[in-house]
Amino acid sequence: MPSSAKKLLLFLNSLIIITAHTYAWAETPVPEPAVRAFYNLTYPLDNAPGGIIVLKNGKFSAITGKGTTSKFNAQLLEPVVIGSWKGTKVAALVIAYSTGGSGNFRRLYFLVNEKGKWQPRAWASLGDRVKVKYLGIEKHGILTVGMVTHAPGDPMCCPTRKVARLYMVKDRKLLPLKTAPVHLFPDQVHFKPGILQGNVRLRLVPAQGFSSHGLVKTPPYPSHIALTVNGRDVMRIFPARDYIDMWLEKNDFTIKIAINRIKRMIYKKTADFSPPLPILPPQPGLNDLAARPSVLKLQDGAGIEFIGRITKNLSCIGPDNLHYYFMGLANQDKYVISFIQKISIKQAPDSIWTCSKDINGLEKQIKDVGQYIDSLKDADFMPRISTMEKFLASIDIEDQTH
Repeated sequence: MPSSAKKLLLFLNSLIIITAHTYAWAETPVPEPAVRAFYNLTYPLDNAPGGIIVLKNGKFSAITGKGTTSKFNAQLLEPVVIGSWKGTKVAALVIAYSTGGSGNFRRLYFLVNEKGKWQPRAWASLGDRVKVKYLGIEKHGILTVGMVTHAPGDPMCCPTRKVARLYMVKDRKLLPLKTAPVHLFPDQVHFKPGILQGNVRLRLVPAQGFSSHGLVKTPPYPSHIALTVNGRDVMRIFPARDYIDMWLEKNDFTIKIAINRIKRMIYKKTADFSPPLPILPPQPGLNDLAARPSVLKLQDGAGIEFIGRITKNLSCIGPDNLHYYFMGLANQDKYVISFIQKISIKQAPDSIWTCSKDINGLEKQIKDVGQYIDSLKDADFMPRISTMEKFLASIDIEDQTH
C-alpha cells in the first residue's frame, strides 16, 4: 500500500477539484411574540369575498351565501419563517382556506418588511388538500416548500407524493422553478439538539444535479436533510439508493465506491482504516490523515468515526486543519449520515505542526500527528468527541409512507 503522502501526490497529479459548497441559508423561525404580527394582517386572496382576507388571531371567516356550505374560512399555518434578501427582512408563510365545499386549499405568501410593517408582496397556489411539511427561504429570493402532493391515481383526500418545490420571487409573482422528489422531511429526523449546545436547525435541501459540462461547482446530490449549528452545516442525511443512482446515471462510480467502503468498514471485523477514507459529499481534496478510527453504533445503524483533514496539496498539517468525521448508514443502509465538525486540540505542542515540505516530511508528520492524537483523552478535544458521539447516537430517522 502506498503511504498517505504518496497517495496524495498521485491524487494531485490527476485532481479535478470539486469546489466546496456553502449552502445558502437565510431562513430563521419567527419567535413568539413576533409571530403575532403575521396573525393580524390583510392578505390578497382572489377566491375570498372581496378578494382579500383580514386575519384576526390567525383566522378569517365570511358568509358567502345561504346554508352551512356557503362559508369561506381561512387560517394561517405554522411555521412562519423570516430571512433577508437585498438587505431587507422578508418572510414566507402558508394560508389554508376553504370556500365551503370539499376543497381545502393552500396558498404560499412572500412578505417584505417595509418601514417596520409586513406587506404581502407575492403569492402562489400550492394546490387542494396538499400537506405542507416544510418552508424555507434561500438566497436570491428563492422559497423552498416541502409538501406531500398527489401522485397519479391518488384520491383527493390522500396525497402520497413527497416533493420539494422551489419558487422564485419576481415582481409580484412567485414563479415555480423546479420540483424535486423527497424521501425525508425534517420532521422525520429526531435527535437531542441540546447536546450540541447551539442554535440547531434542520432544513430540506432540494436535489442538485449534474451540469451539461460535467460536475457543477457543487457536487451533485439528491434531495436530503441538512443540519445547521449556529448557521453552519455540520450534518447531511442522504437517501443512499438515490445518491448512488444519480452518479451511476453519469457512469460515475464515486458514490457507490464510497458507500461500499463504508459498509466494509462497518461490517467486517478486519476493516482497513487507512486513508484516504470516504467522505461525503465529495470534498475538494484528499483525506491524508485518519486518527482514532473506530466504528460507532447508532440507534438503527452504524458508521466510521475518525479525526482527520482534507488537503489539496503537500502542506503540513496545522492546528486549524482538523475535523471530526462520521460517515454512517442508518435504517438498514437506506440513509447515509455524514457529520463533519471542526475540532481542536487543547494545549498541543507547537512541534507537531511543523514538517519539511516534501513527501518524506509530510509522511513523517502524518504518522507523528496520528500517534499524538491517538494518545489523547476525550477531555483534550474541543468539542469533546463524546459529545458528538452522544448526539449521533440520539438520531432516530422515522420512515413514513406519506
